[in-house]
Amino acid sequence: MAVIVALFVLALIWIPVSAVSLSCSCHQNWTHVLTTDANGVVTFGSKTDLISAAMTGSDVRIYMRLWVNYYTSVQNLHTVGDNICGQALFHIGKATWRTFQDNAYWWFLNVCTTGSVQMMRYYVGKHVSVSTNVGTYQMKWFVRYTDTCWQLAYQHDSAGNGLQGSLEMLRSAAESGHRVKLLIGDMSVEPDEVRIRGAHVNAIILSKVLKDSSNIKEFDSEGVWDWSIVTTTGTQTTLRLRVGEAIETTGSRVTTTTAVTWFIDTRPWRKVLAHDEFGTVTSGSKAALTDAVMQGARIRYIMGIDEIGSITIHKADNIDISGADIGAMHVRSVSVEKTPRSTAELRFKTNPYWCFTMAVTTGFVDMSRWTK
Repeated sequence: MAVIVALFVLALIWIPVSAVSLSCSCHQNWTHVLTTDANGVVTFGSKTDLISAAMTGSDVRIYMRLWVNYYTSVQNLHTVGDNICGQALFHIGKATWRTFQDNAYWWFLNVCTTGSVQMMRYYVGKHVSVSTNVGTYQMKWFVRYTDTCWQLAYQHDSAGNGLQGSLEMLRSAAESGHRVKLLIGDMSVEPDEVRIRGAHVNAIILSKVLKDSSNIKEFDSEGVWDWSIVTTTGTQTTLRLRVGEAIETTGSRVTTTTAVTWFIDTRPWRKVLAHDEFGTVTSGSKAALTDAVMQGARIRYIMGIDEIGSITIHKADNIDISGADIGAMHVRSVSVEKTPRSTAELRFKTNPYWCFTMAVTTGFVDMSRWTK
């Protein structure tokens, strides 16, 4: 189902200053911290250093030799004893290094410092497995350290009581375009979408596939998305749906409370454009935004949507330039709604759908909504 709407109340578009000036230490080279052989034996660096960096919010990337030299980022990380495992999820199967398969399928990776790599494949749009295999590979792990790029902004217990930092610091940073990361138990993850409702921050996490309950090195054999919304009130709603399906079953949705540590990136993001719902510029300029995009800047934008009563922060997954205007596409969102009797929390809609958004500097927003 495709739905076209015009919902901009305000658009604020941010770029990292260093994308233009290259003056920020966060944009220096990534640090190679660990190499393991196919049996997980360390041949360079330290697993302890990798785990310490990951559990304090650092970005992590991996390299391994498949049929090509393969580099990818991981969307979430879990520790297991002296090892750590990460999921790299947003891949579509290819026929060659430069072409897709005729029948598109998700290609999920679960990689561990033990050398174990599980690959699970499901067709897009239907819950049908293509294949699953487990192998062992030599891997290199790279990090971008927290101390220069990330800082603890807020920590609360499972009841939402503040322990460290400031909720206002977290909320203000998110509203100013900064990236956010969460540490929940033994998991470090960056949310795919951030929404601010009332005085609180909601992190929507979609980049996670359910793992086997007895073996963190493998996916659950059913192929299940493991989505969650985490709020600074301490509430966490988890929704599990089989890949390719949008129908909830008994036990699919669970609401609990959890302690969370929230990190923000310290890059000096700069607001380059603000406009109203008609595309009228209220600060900055479209030309400055276009120039930044042409120089390779990453874009984050903020918009208000009346039907939910929240402020939404999106990363632009890809960008088009048409004349004086820019369209920013965001694809990692699903349908959410206000939680009844709460002024802060959001929850997944029943039988949720993917919500792809194209936000344009004319003030126009196209939302295309699809089940499966």
